[in-house]
Amino acid sequence: MLPSFAAALEKYAKAERLSVSPKDRVAWKARLAQAKVPEGDTPSVGRDKQGFYVYTHRARSSSYPTPGAIPLAKIRFVGSTG
Repeated sequence: MLPSFAAALEKYAKAERLSVSPKDRVAWKARLAQAKVPEGDTPSVGRDKQGFYVYTHRARSSSYPTPGAIPLAKIRFVGSTG
């Protein structure tokens, strides 16, 4: 395995990902409806120590305090990468 790949894999494995509560999922669904993202470009929401972020397999936004605080432009952009 390449040293840089091994280091990246180790960093990913150590990353602390927290679960998103059902209450926050409802807030995320409402925010996603506001963003009007096309059906096939729907990003997911995740949570880490800094807050909530939107992601696809190709992109990830910065963290925000609540799912409702994620800017609509960020949701649309990350969704467009998916």
